[in-house]
Amino acid sequence: MNKEEAKEKIRAWLKDRHNLAFLAILLFAVILRLYFFSLTINQPLWWDESEYMLKAKNIALGTPDTGWTQLRPFLFPYFSSIFFYFGFGIGFIKFILILLSIANIILVYVVGKNLFSKKAALIATFLFSVFYLDLFWGNRIGTNSPELFFGLLIFFFFLQYWKHGKENYLILIFPLTAVGYLLRFTSLLYLLIIILFLLIVKRKEAFKIKKLNYSLLIFVIIAIPVFIFAFLSGTNLFLNLQNALQGTTLYRGFSTAIPVTFKYMNLVFFSLQGKPFTGIFYLLNFLLFALFIIGLLSFYKLFLMLDDVFSGGKKYSNYLLILIWLIIALLFYGSVIDIFDDRYFLMAFPAIFLVIGLGAESIFNIIKKSSKYLSIIVIVAVLLLGGYSLISHSDEIVKFKLNTYDSLKTAGLWIKDNSSPGDFIISSAVPQLTYYSERSTFHFNSTQQEFYNFIQEKKPKYVILTAWEKSPDWVYKWYQNNSDIELVNAFASKDTAQPTTIIYKLKI
Repeated sequence: MNKEEAKEKIRAWLKDRHNLAFLAILLFAVILRLYFFSLTINQPLWWDESEYMLKAKNIALGTPDTGWTQLRPFLFPYFSSIFFYFGFGIGFIKFILILLSIANIILVYVVGKNLFSKKAALIATFLFSVFYLDLFWGNRIGTNSPELFFGLLIFFFFLQYWKHGKENYLILIFPLTAVGYLLRFTSLLYLLIIILFLLIVKRKEAFKIKKLNYSLLIFVIIAIPVFIFAFLSGTNLFLNLQNALQGTTLYRGFSTAIPVTFKYMNLVFFSLQGKPFTGIFYLLNFLLFALFIIGLLSFYKLFLMLDDVFSGGKKYSNYLLILIWLIIALLFYGSVIDIFDDRYFLMAFPAIFLVIGLGAESIFNIIKKSSKYLSIIVIVAVLLLGGYSLISHSDEIVKFKLNTYDSLKTAGLWIKDNSSPGDFIISSAVPQLTYYSERSTFHFNSTQQEFYNFIQEKKPKYVILTAWEKSPDWVYKWYQNNSDIELVNAFASKDTAQPTTIIYKLKI
Protein backbone atom coordinates (compact mmCIF):
# COMPACT_ATOMS: atom_id res chain seq x y z
CA MET A 1 0.00 0.00 0.00
CA ASN A 2 1.50 3.33 -1.08
CA LYS A 3 1.14 6.68 0.63
CA GLU A 4 -1.85 7.84 -1.44
CA GLU A 5 -3.70 4.58 -0.91
CA ALA A 6 -3.13 4.86 2.82
CA LYS A 7 -4.49 8.42 2.85
CA GLU A 8 -7.55 7.37 0.87
CA LYS A 9 -8.19 4.50 3.25
CA ILE A 10 -7.97 6.85 6.24
CA ARG A 11 -10.35 9.35 4.60
CA ALA A 12 -12.83 6.56 3.86
CA TRP A 13 -12.57 5.35 7.45
CA LEU A 14 -13.22 8.84 8.80
CA LYS A 15 -16.31 9.25 6.65
CA ASP A 16 -18.04 6.60 8.75
CA ARG A 17 -19.87 8.43 11.58
CA HIS A 18 -19.44 5.39 13.83
CA ASN A 19 -15.68 5.68 13.51
CA LEU A 20 -15.82 9.39 14.34
CA ALA A 21 -17.93 8.59 17.40
CA PHE A 22 -15.37 5.99 18.45
CA LEU A 23 -12.53 8.53 18.13
CA ALA A 24 -14.50 10.98 20.28
CA ILE A 25 -15.04 8.30 22.95
CA LEU A 26 -11.39 7.31 22.81
CA LEU A 27 -10.24 10.93 23.20
CA PHE A 28 -12.58 11.37 26.14
CA ALA A 29 -11.30 8.12 27.70
CA VAL A 30 -7.69 9.28 27.33
CA ILE A 31 -8.41 12.64 28.98
CA LEU A 32 -10.32 10.94 31.81
CA ARG A 33 -7.46 8.50 32.47
CA LEU A 34 -4.83 11.23 32.39
CA TYR A 35 -6.91 13.16 34.92
CA PHE A 36 -7.04 10.22 37.32
CA PHE A 37 -3.39 9.47 36.63
CA SER A 38 -2.48 13.01 37.76
CA LEU A 39 -4.41 12.39 40.98
CA THR A 40 -2.96 8.98 41.78
CA ILE A 41 0.60 9.05 40.48
CA ASN A 42 2.05 9.49 43.98
CA GLN A 43 -0.56 7.63 46.03
CA PRO A 44 0.78 5.06 48.53
CA LEU A 45 1.03 1.44 47.47
CA TRP A 46 -1.36 -1.20 48.77
CA TRP A 47 -0.42 -4.77 49.73
CA ASP A 48 -0.56 -6.37 46.26
CA GLU A 49 1.10 -3.38 44.60
CA SER A 50 3.93 -3.47 47.12
CA GLU A 51 4.52 -7.18 46.56
CA TYR A 52 4.98 -6.75 42.83
CA MET A 53 7.11 -3.65 43.18
CA LEU A 54 9.36 -4.90 46.00
CA LYS A 55 10.16 -7.95 43.87
CA ALA A 56 10.80 -5.75 40.83
CA LYS A 57 13.13 -3.59 42.90
CA ASN A 58 14.81 -6.73 44.28
CA ILE A 59 15.47 -8.06 40.75
CA ALA A 60 16.81 -4.72 39.49
CA LEU A 61 18.63 -3.35 42.54
CA GLY A 62 19.17 -6.27 44.91
CA THR A 63 17.03 -4.82 47.72
CA PRO A 64 15.28 -7.26 50.10
CA ASP A 65 12.27 -9.23 48.86
CA THR A 66 10.65 -10.14 52.18
CA GLY A 67 6.90 -10.09 51.61
CA TRP A 68 7.06 -11.55 48.10
CA THR A 69 4.78 -14.58 47.83
CA GLN A 70 6.01 -17.34 45.55
CA LEU A 71 2.47 -18.20 44.45
CA ARG A 72 2.29 -14.99 42.41
CA PRO A 73 3.10 -15.04 38.66
CA PHE A 74 6.58 -13.70 38.08
CA LEU A 75 6.40 -11.93 34.69
CA PHE A 76 5.01 -8.60 35.92
CA PRO A 77 7.78 -7.93 38.48
CA TYR A 78 10.42 -9.04 35.96
CA PHE A 79 8.95 -6.65 33.38
CA SER A 80 8.74 -3.83 35.94
CA SER A 81 12.32 -4.42 37.07
CA ILE A 82 13.54 -3.11 33.70
CA PHE A 83 12.26 0.36 34.59
CA PHE A 84 13.78 0.28 38.08
CA TYR A 85 17.11 -0.79 36.60
CA PHE A 86 17.18 2.21 34.26
CA GLY A 87 16.12 4.63 36.98
CA PHE A 88 12.43 5.06 36.13
CA GLY A 89 10.08 5.15 39.09
CA ILE A 90 6.64 3.82 39.86
CA GLY A 91 5.03 6.70 37.98
CA PHE A 92 6.38 5.36 34.71
CA ILE A 93 5.06 1.86 35.43
CA LYS A 94 1.66 3.35 36.26
CA PHE A 95 1.71 5.21 32.96
CA ILE A 96 2.33 1.94 31.11
CA LEU A 97 -0.76 0.53 32.84
CA ILE A 98 -2.74 3.61 31.77
CA LEU A 99 -1.70 2.89 28.17
CA LEU A 100 -2.95 -0.68 28.60
CA SER A 101 -6.25 0.65 29.93
CA ILE A 102 -6.57 2.81 26.81
CA ALA A 103 -5.70 -0.20 24.65
CA ASN A 104 -8.51 -2.10 26.40
CA ILE A 105 -10.95 0.62 25.32
CA ILE A 106 -9.92 0.05 21.70
CA LEU A 107 -10.20 -3.72 22.07
CA VAL A 108 -13.67 -3.53 23.60
CA TYR A 109 -14.76 -1.65 20.49
CA VAL A 110 -13.15 -3.93 17.90
CA VAL A 111 -14.29 -7.09 19.69
CA GLY A 112 -17.79 -5.66 20.10
CA LYS A 113 -18.25 -4.64 16.48
CA ASN A 114 -17.00 -8.05 15.34
CA LEU A 115 -19.50 -9.78 17.61
CA PHE A 116 -22.55 -7.58 17.03
CA SER A 117 -22.67 -4.09 15.50
CA LYS A 118 -20.84 -0.80 15.61
CA LYS A 119 -23.72 0.76 17.57
CA ALA A 120 -23.61 -1.89 20.32
CA ALA A 121 -19.81 -1.70 20.35
CA LEU A 122 -19.82 2.10 20.71
CA ILE A 123 -22.22 1.93 23.65
CA ALA A 124 -20.13 -0.79 25.34
CA THR A 125 -16.93 1.17 24.71
CA PHE A 126 -18.33 4.38 26.18
CA LEU A 127 -19.63 2.65 29.30
CA PHE A 128 -16.41 0.72 29.82
CA SER A 129 -14.41 3.94 29.43
CA VAL A 130 -16.16 5.46 32.47
CA PHE A 131 -16.50 2.29 34.54
CA TYR A 132 -15.02 2.45 38.04
CA LEU A 133 -13.34 -0.98 38.00
CA ASP A 134 -11.17 0.00 35.06
CA LEU A 135 -10.59 3.57 36.21
CA PHE A 136 -9.83 2.66 39.81
CA TRP A 137 -7.76 -0.50 39.32
CA GLY A 138 -6.18 0.87 36.17
CA ASN A 139 -4.53 3.45 38.40
CA ARG A 140 -3.33 0.81 40.86
CA ILE A 141 -0.25 -1.25 40.08
CA GLY A 142 -1.41 -4.77 39.40
CA THR A 143 -2.23 -7.35 36.79
CA ASN A 144 -5.96 -6.75 36.22
CA SER A 145 -5.60 -4.43 33.22
CA PRO A 146 -2.80 -6.53 31.65
CA GLU A 147 -4.89 -9.68 32.04
CA LEU A 148 -7.88 -8.05 30.36
CA PHE A 149 -5.64 -6.72 27.58
CA PHE A 150 -4.34 -10.17 26.69
CA GLY A 151 -7.80 -11.70 27.08
CA LEU A 152 -9.45 -9.20 24.72
CA LEU A 153 -6.53 -9.54 22.31
CA ILE A 154 -7.09 -13.32 22.28
CA PHE A 155 -10.79 -12.76 21.53
CA PHE A 156 -9.93 -10.29 18.75
CA PHE A 157 -7.60 -12.73 16.99
CA PHE A 158 -10.09 -15.56 17.41
CA LEU A 159 -12.87 -13.46 15.87
CA GLN A 160 -10.67 -12.68 12.89
CA TYR A 161 -10.85 -16.40 12.23
CA TRP A 162 -14.44 -17.06 13.22
CA LYS A 163 -16.07 -14.02 11.59
CA HIS A 164 -13.69 -13.33 8.70
CA GLY A 165 -12.08 -16.69 7.95
CA LYS A 166 -8.52 -15.48 8.64
CA GLU A 167 -7.18 -18.69 10.14
CA ASN A 168 -3.58 -17.45 10.40
CA TYR A 169 -4.59 -15.30 13.38
CA LEU A 170 -5.22 -18.47 15.39
CA ILE A 171 -1.47 -19.10 15.58
CA LEU A 172 -1.25 -16.31 18.18
CA ILE A 173 -3.92 -17.70 20.53
CA PHE A 174 -1.84 -20.07 22.67
CA PRO A 175 1.34 -17.90 22.83
CA LEU A 176 -0.75 -14.92 23.97
CA THR A 177 -2.44 -17.10 26.56
CA ALA A 178 0.99 -18.18 27.81
CA VAL A 179 2.12 -14.57 28.26
CA GLY A 180 -1.15 -13.76 30.01
CA TYR A 181 -0.73 -16.79 32.26
CA LEU A 182 2.69 -15.59 33.36
CA LEU A 183 1.12 -12.24 34.25
CA ARG A 184 -2.03 -13.56 35.91
CA PHE A 185 -3.16 -17.18 36.11
CA THR A 186 -6.79 -16.39 35.36
CA SER A 187 -5.81 -15.42 31.81
CA LEU A 188 -6.48 -19.10 31.10
CA LEU A 189 -10.21 -18.36 31.35
CA TYR A 190 -10.24 -16.55 28.01
CA LEU A 191 -8.74 -19.59 26.29
CA LEU A 192 -11.25 -21.81 28.11
CA ILE A 193 -14.12 -19.71 26.74
CA ILE A 194 -12.86 -20.11 23.18
CA ILE A 195 -12.25 -23.85 23.55
CA LEU A 196 -15.73 -24.46 25.00
CA PHE A 197 -17.24 -22.37 22.24
CA LEU A 198 -15.44 -24.36 19.53
CA LEU A 199 -16.33 -27.69 21.12
CA ILE A 200 -20.00 -26.71 21.15
CA VAL A 201 -20.24 -25.37 17.61
CA LYS A 202 -17.71 -27.64 15.86
CA ARG A 203 -17.46 -30.61 18.23
CA LYS A 204 -14.74 -33.05 17.08
CA GLU A 205 -13.96 -30.84 14.08
CA ALA A 206 -12.49 -28.36 16.55
CA PHE A 207 -9.49 -30.64 16.97
CA LYS A 208 -8.80 -30.45 13.23
CA ILE A 209 -8.24 -26.69 13.02
CA LYS A 210 -4.65 -26.71 11.76
CA LYS A 211 -3.55 -23.21 12.75
CA LEU A 212 -4.87 -23.70 16.27
CA ASN A 213 -2.87 -26.92 16.53
CA TYR A 214 0.20 -25.07 15.23
CA SER A 215 -0.45 -22.44 17.90
CA LEU A 216 -0.43 -25.13 20.59
CA LEU A 217 2.82 -26.54 19.20
CA ILE A 218 4.47 -23.09 19.26
CA PHE A 219 3.28 -22.67 22.84
CA VAL A 220 4.86 -25.98 23.88
CA ILE A 221 8.18 -25.11 22.17
CA ILE A 222 8.31 -21.74 23.93
CA ALA A 223 6.91 -22.95 27.27
CA ILE A 224 9.48 -25.70 27.91
CA PRO A 225 12.51 -23.37 28.30
CA VAL A 226 10.39 -20.81 30.19
CA PHE A 227 9.22 -23.41 32.71
CA ILE A 228 12.80 -24.72 33.07
CA PHE A 229 14.10 -21.17 33.67
CA ALA A 230 11.34 -20.54 36.22
CA PHE A 231 12.05 -23.83 37.98
CA LEU A 232 15.79 -23.08 38.16
CA SER A 233 14.89 -19.66 39.57
CA GLY A 234 12.91 -21.33 42.33
CA THR A 235 9.43 -20.99 40.79
CA ASN A 236 7.28 -23.98 39.85
CA LEU A 237 4.61 -22.47 37.60
CA PHE A 238 2.29 -25.48 37.85
CA LEU A 239 2.59 -25.53 41.62
CA ASN A 240 2.08 -21.77 41.67
CA LEU A 241 -1.32 -22.16 40.05
CA GLN A 242 -2.33 -24.83 42.55
CA ASN A 243 -1.11 -22.71 45.47
CA ALA A 244 -2.87 -19.64 44.13
CA LEU A 245 -6.17 -21.52 44.08
CA GLN A 246 -5.72 -23.37 47.36
CA GLY A 247 -3.51 -21.09 49.37
CA THR A 248 -5.64 -17.97 49.21
CA THR A 249 -9.17 -19.02 48.39
CA LEU A 250 -9.54 -22.72 49.20
CA TYR A 251 -12.87 -24.02 47.91
CA ARG A 252 -15.26 -24.39 50.82
CA GLY A 253 -18.32 -25.94 49.19
CA PHE A 254 -21.75 -24.76 48.10
CA SER A 255 -22.50 -23.13 51.45
CA THR A 256 -19.88 -20.49 50.57
CA ALA A 257 -19.98 -20.62 46.77
CA ILE A 258 -23.67 -19.83 46.39
CA PRO A 259 -23.59 -16.63 48.50
CA VAL A 260 -20.41 -15.48 46.73
CA THR A 261 -21.98 -16.14 43.34
CA PHE A 262 -24.96 -14.00 44.35
CA LYS A 263 -22.56 -11.26 45.47
CA TYR A 264 -21.12 -11.11 41.96
CA MET A 265 -24.63 -11.00 40.54
CA ASN A 266 -25.41 -8.13 42.90
CA LEU A 267 -22.19 -6.43 41.78
CA VAL A 268 -23.58 -6.27 38.25
CA PHE A 269 -26.79 -4.69 39.54
CA PHE A 270 -25.18 -2.12 41.83
CA SER A 271 -22.17 -1.25 39.68
CA LEU A 272 -24.41 -0.36 36.74
CA GLN A 273 -26.15 2.16 38.96
CA GLY A 274 -22.96 4.11 39.57
CA LYS A 275 -23.40 6.96 42.03
CA PRO A 276 -27.09 7.04 43.05
CA PHE A 277 -29.29 9.80 41.74
CA THR A 278 -31.52 11.55 44.25
CA GLY A 279 -34.90 13.20 44.23
CA ILE A 280 -36.82 13.17 40.98
CA PHE A 281 -33.88 11.45 39.22
CA TYR A 282 -33.88 8.44 41.55
CA LEU A 283 -35.52 6.12 39.01
CA LEU A 284 -32.90 7.03 36.42
CA ASN A 285 -30.41 5.13 38.55
CA PHE A 286 -31.71 1.86 37.11
CA LEU A 287 -31.39 2.84 33.45
CA LEU A 288 -28.28 0.83 32.60
CA PHE A 289 -29.46 -2.25 34.45
CA ALA A 290 -32.79 -2.03 32.64
CA LEU A 291 -30.92 -1.93 29.33
CA PHE A 292 -28.90 -4.94 30.45
CA ILE A 293 -32.11 -6.91 31.06
CA ILE A 294 -33.49 -5.83 27.67
CA GLY A 295 -30.24 -6.93 26.06
CA LEU A 296 -30.46 -10.34 27.73
CA LEU A 297 -33.96 -10.77 26.32
CA SER A 298 -32.48 -10.58 22.82
CA PHE A 299 -30.72 -13.88 23.51
CA TYR A 300 -33.98 -15.64 22.64
CA LYS A 301 -32.57 -15.68 19.10
CA LEU A 302 -29.84 -18.04 20.23
CA PHE A 303 -32.26 -20.50 21.81
CA LEU A 304 -34.58 -20.44 18.80
CA MET A 305 -31.67 -21.17 16.48
CA LEU A 306 -29.71 -23.71 18.55
CA ASP A 307 -29.80 -26.27 15.75
CA ASP A 308 -28.20 -23.80 13.39
CA VAL A 309 -25.51 -22.87 15.96
CA PHE A 310 -24.73 -26.52 16.74
CA SER A 311 -24.41 -27.14 13.03
CA GLY A 312 -21.65 -24.53 12.77
CA GLY A 313 -23.84 -21.61 11.74
CA LYS A 314 -22.27 -18.25 12.54
CA LYS A 315 -25.24 -15.89 12.43
CA TYR A 316 -26.25 -16.41 16.08
CA SER A 317 -23.05 -17.91 17.47
CA ASN A 318 -21.99 -14.49 18.77
CA TYR A 319 -24.71 -14.74 21.41
CA LEU A 320 -23.33 -18.12 22.45
CA LEU A 321 -19.82 -16.72 22.89
CA ILE A 322 -21.09 -13.90 25.10
CA LEU A 323 -23.18 -16.34 27.13
CA ILE A 324 -20.20 -18.65 27.72
CA TRP A 325 -18.09 -15.58 28.61
CA LEU A 326 -20.54 -14.49 31.31
CA ILE A 327 -21.20 -17.99 32.69
CA ILE A 328 -17.48 -18.88 32.96
CA ALA A 329 -16.72 -15.62 34.78
CA LEU A 330 -19.61 -16.09 37.20
CA LEU A 331 -18.99 -19.78 37.91
CA PHE A 332 -15.23 -19.48 38.26
CA TYR A 333 -15.13 -16.47 40.56
CA GLY A 334 -18.31 -17.38 42.40
CA SER A 335 -17.68 -21.11 42.86
CA VAL A 336 -14.00 -21.95 42.28
CA ILE A 337 -12.44 -18.78 43.66
CA ASP A 338 -15.20 -18.56 46.24
CA ILE A 339 -14.26 -15.18 47.67
CA PHE A 340 -15.72 -11.83 46.67
CA ASP A 341 -13.48 -9.14 45.20
CA ASP A 342 -14.98 -6.78 42.65
CA ARG A 343 -11.77 -6.42 40.61
CA TYR A 344 -11.77 -10.16 39.87
CA PHE A 345 -14.98 -9.71 37.90
CA LEU A 346 -13.52 -7.04 35.59
CA MET A 347 -13.22 -9.63 32.82
CA ALA A 348 -17.03 -9.98 32.67
CA PHE A 349 -17.87 -6.32 32.14
CA PRO A 350 -16.90 -5.92 28.48
CA ALA A 351 -19.47 -8.66 27.80
CA ILE A 352 -21.98 -7.05 30.18
CA PHE A 353 -21.62 -3.68 28.44
CA LEU A 354 -22.05 -5.35 25.06
CA VAL A 355 -25.34 -6.81 26.32
CA ILE A 356 -26.34 -3.29 27.40
CA GLY A 357 -25.37 -2.14 23.90
CA LEU A 358 -27.77 -4.71 22.46
CA GLY A 359 -30.52 -3.48 24.78
CA ALA A 360 -29.93 0.14 23.82
CA GLU A 361 -29.86 -0.76 20.14
CA SER A 362 -33.20 -2.56 20.51
CA ILE A 363 -34.76 0.53 22.09
CA PHE A 364 -33.21 2.69 19.37
CA ASN A 365 -34.72 0.54 16.61
CA ILE A 366 -38.18 0.60 18.21
CA ILE A 367 -38.24 4.40 18.60
CA LYS A 368 -36.67 4.86 15.15
CA LYS A 369 -39.85 3.52 13.55
CA SER A 370 -41.59 6.69 14.76
CA SER A 371 -38.71 9.16 14.59
CA LYS A 372 -35.04 8.67 13.83
CA TYR A 373 -34.07 11.89 15.60
CA LEU A 374 -36.10 11.04 18.68
CA SER A 375 -34.41 7.62 18.89
CA ILE A 376 -30.99 9.29 18.78
CA ILE A 377 -31.99 11.83 21.44
CA VAL A 378 -33.38 9.16 23.77
CA ILE A 379 -30.33 6.84 23.52
CA VAL A 380 -27.82 9.69 23.85
CA ALA A 381 -29.70 11.04 26.89
CA VAL A 382 -29.80 7.62 28.54
CA LEU A 383 -26.09 7.07 27.93
CA LEU A 384 -25.15 10.54 29.16
CA LEU A 385 -27.15 10.07 32.35
CA GLY A 386 -25.76 6.57 32.89
CA GLY A 387 -22.26 7.72 32.00
CA TYR A 388 -22.46 10.68 34.37
CA SER A 389 -23.54 8.33 37.15
CA LEU A 390 -20.63 5.98 36.47
CA ILE A 391 -18.08 8.81 36.22
CA SER A 392 -19.32 10.34 39.47
CA HIS A 393 -18.96 6.98 41.20
CA SER A 394 -15.48 6.48 39.75
CA ASP A 395 -14.37 9.95 40.80
CA GLU A 396 -15.73 9.47 44.30
CA ILE A 397 -14.09 6.09 44.94
CA VAL A 398 -10.71 7.12 43.49
CA LYS A 399 -10.56 10.26 45.64
CA PHE A 400 -11.86 8.45 48.72
CA LYS A 401 -8.99 5.95 48.55
CA LEU A 402 -6.23 8.42 47.65
CA ASN A 403 -4.63 8.60 51.11
CA THR A 404 -5.07 5.02 52.30
CA TYR A 405 -1.81 3.52 53.60
CA ASP A 406 -0.15 6.95 53.42
CA SER A 407 1.36 6.77 56.92
CA LEU A 408 2.98 3.43 56.00
CA LYS A 409 4.72 5.09 53.09
CA THR A 410 5.97 7.89 55.36
CA ALA A 411 7.10 5.41 58.01
CA GLY A 412 8.91 3.25 55.46
CA LEU A 413 10.81 6.23 54.05
CA TRP A 414 11.70 7.33 57.59
CA ILE A 415 13.06 3.84 58.34
CA LYS A 416 15.15 3.98 55.16
CA ASP A 417 16.73 7.25 56.33
CA ASN A 418 17.25 6.07 59.91
CA SER A 419 18.62 2.55 59.53
CA SER A 420 21.34 0.57 57.81
CA PRO A 421 20.78 -1.89 54.92
CA GLY A 422 21.38 -4.85 57.24
CA ASP A 423 18.76 -3.83 59.81
CA PHE A 424 15.52 -5.81 60.25
CA ILE A 425 11.96 -4.65 60.87
CA ILE A 426 8.96 -6.41 62.39
CA SER A 427 5.47 -5.38 61.33
CA SER A 428 2.17 -6.70 59.99
CA ALA A 429 2.61 -4.53 56.88
CA VAL A 430 5.49 -6.52 55.42
CA PRO A 431 5.30 -5.79 51.65
CA GLN A 432 4.67 -2.06 52.00
CA LEU A 433 7.48 -1.50 54.49
CA THR A 434 9.92 -3.72 52.58
CA TYR A 435 9.29 -1.68 49.45
CA TYR A 436 9.57 1.78 50.99
CA SER A 437 12.29 1.12 53.58
CA GLU A 438 14.35 -1.30 51.44
CA ARG A 439 14.94 -3.24 54.65
CA SER A 440 14.04 -6.85 55.40
CA THR A 441 10.69 -6.92 57.16
CA PHE A 442 9.11 -9.86 58.99
CA HIS A 443 5.66 -10.64 60.35
CA PHE A 444 4.90 -10.85 64.04
CA ASN A 445 5.00 -14.41 65.32
CA SER A 446 1.75 -16.08 66.29
CA THR A 447 2.70 -16.14 70.01
CA GLN A 448 4.67 -13.80 72.23
CA GLN A 449 7.19 -16.49 73.18
CA GLU A 450 7.93 -17.27 69.52
CA PHE A 451 8.35 -13.54 68.99
CA TYR A 452 10.97 -13.30 71.78
CA ASN A 453 12.84 -16.26 70.32
CA PHE A 454 12.74 -14.61 66.91
CA ILE A 455 14.09 -11.25 68.05
CA GLN A 456 16.89 -12.94 69.97
CA GLU A 457 17.93 -14.57 66.70
CA LYS A 458 17.38 -11.73 64.21
CA LYS A 459 18.00 -8.71 66.44
CA PRO A 460 15.49 -6.45 64.62
CA LYS A 461 15.92 -2.72 65.08
CA TYR A 462 12.33 -1.51 64.79
CA VAL A 463 8.82 -2.76 65.50
CA ILE A 464 6.07 -0.99 63.59
CA LEU A 465 2.38 -1.05 64.48
CA THR A 466 -0.14 0.23 61.99
CA ALA A 467 -3.89 0.57 61.77
CA TRP A 468 -3.70 -0.37 58.10
CA GLU A 469 -2.79 -4.01 58.75
CA LYS A 470 -3.98 -6.04 61.74
CA SER A 471 -1.38 -7.63 64.03
CA PRO A 472 -1.88 -10.72 66.26
CA ASP A 473 -4.02 -9.99 69.31
CA TRP A 474 -1.16 -10.45 71.78
CA VAL A 475 0.79 -7.59 70.18
CA TYR A 476 -1.71 -4.96 71.31
CA LYS A 477 -1.20 -5.95 74.94
CA TRP A 478 2.54 -6.46 74.65
CA TYR A 479 3.52 -2.99 73.46
CA GLN A 480 1.73 -1.11 76.25
CA ASN A 481 4.06 -0.07 79.08
CA ASN A 482 6.80 -2.37 77.76
CA SER A 483 10.30 -1.40 78.88
CA ASP A 484 11.89 -3.32 76.00
CA ILE A 485 10.70 -0.84 73.39
CA GLU A 486 11.00 2.89 72.90
CA LEU A 487 8.56 4.98 70.89
CA VAL A 488 10.61 6.90 68.34
CA ASN A 489 8.05 8.23 65.86
CA ALA A 490 4.39 8.22 64.89
CA PHE A 491 2.67 9.22 61.67
CA ALA A 492 -0.91 10.24 61.05
CA SER A 493 -2.79 9.89 57.79
CA LYS A 494 -3.92 12.96 55.89
CA ASP A 495 -7.53 12.03 56.55
CA THR A 496 -7.17 11.83 60.33
CA ALA A 497 -5.31 13.60 63.11
CA GLN A 498 -4.71 10.37 65.02
CA PRO A 499 -1.49 8.39 64.39
CA THR A 500 -2.11 5.37 62.19
CA THR A 501 1.47 4.06 62.08
CA ILE A 502 3.80 4.00 65.09
CA ILE A 503 7.50 3.11 65.14
CA TYR A 504 9.13 1.56 68.20
CA LYS A 505 12.82 0.86 68.67
CA LEU A 506 13.69 -2.45 70.29
CA LYS A 507 16.10 -2.30 73.21
CA ILE A 508 16.44 -6.07 73.65
